[in-house]
Amino acid sequence: PNGSISSRISSPSSSTTLIYNTNPEVGLETSSNHNQDEISYPVQIIHQGRKTTINVHENEPILQALERQSTIAGSRDQMALALSSIPHECRRGNCLTCASKNVKRATSDNNLVVNVDNGLSPTIASELTKSGYVLTCCSYVTGPGVVLELDQNNEVWDAVYRQRLCDGDTKQIALEAQARLLRRVDEENVEKWKNKMKKVLSEEK
Repeated sequence: PNGSISSRISSPSSSTTLIYNTNPEVGLETSSNHNQDEISYPVQIIHQGRKTTINVHENEPILQALERQSTIAGSRDQMALALSSIPHECRRGNCLTCASKNVKRATSDNNLVVNVDNGLSPTIASELTKSGYVLTCCSYVTGPGVVLELDQNNEVWDAVYRQRLCDGDTKQIALEAQARLLRRVDEENVEKWKNKMKKVLSEEK
């Protein structure tokens, strides 16, 4: 799929409140030259405790669909979604800012093509996908039933980087440092070490 985003779509300023059509059957179209015959799928969006539904066209990045269906607050029959901006930054899958969570993986995994042509390492990209994280700038919808919770970049950073390091090399380094510390303590307190060893040997008998 084509992951390019039209230059006519600009990200809103931080002071702008974005709103979306709250009718789950119809997505708000702001493009005047939209092809009515183009296939699209409803996607439920969750953000800051609010829910709404947008339509995502076939071969359209989810982030682009979010931007395409955003308008300035105040239009009739629409409700503010409490978004000051749509979470995104690099648009290449590198920064993880646009990360969302696939809420209904059991029913919608087959209706998503996620994290396409991102700039991450294969290992990290695989971990993201297995954990149900979706980078909206480079992911596509292929069927109905998708539910996404936005603004998951902090959770993604924890899962991919901090926890990943703690589960691997860093944990081993910490264990080795702890062992060295215990050995030094025993060397400085020989009598205490002898008594501890006697107790261990007696318990083994």
